[in-house]
Amino acid sequence: PETMKDSLRLPGCPESPAFIENTLAAMHIMTMASGGLEGEMKFFLYAEDARTQKVILAQGLLKMNAPVTFELTLKSNYAEPDMACIQFVTLISSVLS
Repeated sequence: PETMKDSLRLPGCPESPAFIENTLAAMHIMTMASGGLEGEMKFFLYAEDARTQKVILAQGLLKMNAPVTFELTLKSNYAEPDMACIQFVTLISSVLS
């Protein structure tokens, strides 16, 4: 699978990993694991298309120092992974902004 990287600027710092996990779960983006150290939280995410069984895997690194950013590394088994990954990032951006 092809790898894509993107970075989102967030308006503020989430209170906890559970906030990110629950917000993304409401959009069918599930968390396999998460954790944090001082100033950072890491998330391992996935989403599956129910029609095609195609999957997007993502590693998200939330940097909590100003400016708050969510750096994503994505992999997909879509025929056109760039478009699927862009849609995935757009969805994450819309729910976390």
